[in-house]
Amino acid sequence: MGRYQINIIDKNFYKKFKIEYNRICKKLRKDSISQRDWDKYNELVCRKVIRRELGETFNITLKKAGCKINKRVFSKKESDQLNKNILRLRLDGRTYGEIADKLNICAMTARRRLDKIYSISSLDIQEELDRVKEYNIGKFLKIKESKI
Repeated sequence: MGRYQINIIDKNFYKKFKIEYNRICKKLRKDSISQRDWDKYNELVCRKVIRRELGETFNITLKKAGCKINKRVFSKKESDQLNKNILRLRLDGRTYGEIADKLNICAMTARRRLDKIYSISSLDIQEELDRVKEYNIGKFLKIKESKI
């Protein structure tokens, strides 16, 4: 999270963003950094504030600032293995966030891939995935109710 308050509507925001991005890249000795690296090391502003205040994704902010986007590209073999791992973890009852942390991917990537897997799977797999989804929703609602 960002340590310092910044006016995100400031006309120099993208310039400051790029300076901070380059500082983190230099610190980590990388050409580009992941969104997780940004969240962990930045001292400017978190992704949630960027999304809320600017209405744009982190990658769009990177483009506007002129920074290199760190996008993973999977080979067919890696993609198939990733899909198998996502399915296995989901059938074990893991949430999208847990799957993302375990496989070092974005939670939205896990969700999109799982949606595709669901659409081409047999009815048995679909029913099992539906049970996992209902279980996770029930677990979430219980946690939410206990906080009230």
